[in-house]
Amino acid sequence: MRLLLRDILEPHGYRVIETADLAEALGLVTHRAEPIHLILATLGEDGGFAVFDHLRGARPDAKILCVSARPAAAAERRGTADPAVLQKPFTVLHLLGKVRQVLDGRDG
Repeated sequence: MRLLLRDILEPHGYRVIETADLAEALGLVTHRAEPIHLILATLGEDGGFAVFDHLRGARPDAKILCVSARPAAAAERRGTADPAVLQKPFTVLHLLGKVRQVLDGRDG
């Protein structure tokens, strides 16, 4: 999934830094001095919010977009601080639109 997201986003002008797992992602977001505008995360079996909680704790200023095949589970957890959710399967146009929407602060 991360390779697909990178291959879609980079040609549209987004700088993508990918990580293989949560530990690597936490290290990146915790120690990176540069701003991180958006974090894309795939929700896991538990709804994925353990990942969200760790990333939000490490980088509370970054916007988060979670990719999920189970948007109903994600919707149960949504609130003002919770991430935007992109439902799988998605089209390239839907992904690009959702990324722009989240970056512009219009998701909710």
